[in-house]
Amino acid sequence: MLKADAYGTAAPSSGPRLAREGLQALLRCPYREASALRRVLPDPPIYVLNGMLPGTEGDFVGTA
Repeated sequence: MLKADAYGTAAPSSGPRLAREGLQALLRCPYREASALRRVLPDPPIYVLNGMLPGTEGDFVGTA
């Protein structure tokens, strides 16, 4: 789980490193941080713990 922007280490920077080390899925909260992480990690599942916000439905389509 990456939480609070990877505890200040910038999730978009630390996420790819974790993926290289064998990370298979990510838990993220809130959506905005998950969205930033998705841009640098297109493959592993990213679970958004606080769900969809209005207007973000299209980002979740086909991701199950």
